Amino acid sequence: MTLLAAEGLGGSADDALRAIAASGPLPSVRLGGLVVFGVPPRGLVLARQVVVDRALLDLHARIHAAVDAAHAGPDEDSDQDGPAAPEVVPHTRPGAWTPHVSLALRLTAEQLAEAVTALGRIEPEEAPAAGLRRWDPRDRTVRDLA
Repeated sequence: MTLLAAEGLGGSADDALRAIAASGPLPSVRLGGLVVFGVPPRGLVLARQVVVDRALLDLHARIHAAVDAAHAGPDEDSDQDGPAAPEVVPHTRPGAWTPHVSLALRLTAEQLAEAVTALGRIEPEEAPAAGLRRWDPRDRTVRDLA
């Protein structure tokens, strides 16, 4: 589940995210039914929706606030502002975010129909958080933060 997407994270933002993860257990999430994103011909995304609760909304807001704060204001040791703020993908911001767990990407309409049929009935289920990590699109790596 993506809580924040942005270009140019790292450094102080990573430290802020590690501090959030260390402040208490990450909430488990409740997976709901299926949801589809996208439009053909670019490709469709099949996902499980995540049922939102206060703990998840709070974590999401804290993550965004921490990343924003890590890139705001002057550096204590200089007259310059902090590192350039990352370009956060707007649909991952609080108030615009649709939490989900992707199951399949770049599907055609026919593949989507086959996938939904193959999955059959989808029951809600609890899913524990496995950790906090960051995808770096520049070098195509995943960094574990917690």
